[in-house]
Amino acid sequence: MGSIEVTYRDGSRIVRVTLPVRDGGDAIAERIVAMGGTSSSCVPYDLSDREHQVARYVRMGWSNRRIATELGIAEGTVKRHVSNILEKSGLESRTQLALALGA
Repeated sequence: MGSIEVTYRDGSRIVRVTLPVRDGGDAIAERIVAMGGTSSSCVPYDLSDREHQVARYVRMGWSNRRIATELGIAEGTVKRHVSNILEKSGLESRTQLALALGA
């Protein structure tokens, strides 16, 4: 198992956290636990089943359009799921998400 260093802004300070890289929501859960002591804005870990599915496809580098086609949902719905995942995990981009999930 590898690790990744994630940097995020907590108010006026920049915080760096090193996390083990795992598949799926485990990496996101660990990221949130790691942030718990330092960030009051951390959203509790609670991804829906669909968000877990979308996160797996983001990890594989799929576009929103491809994910939407695969899951049979609208592209805008995929965008909303990705936004929700980023908010819940405290990450800022789908690239950070893919890296946190072990891409």
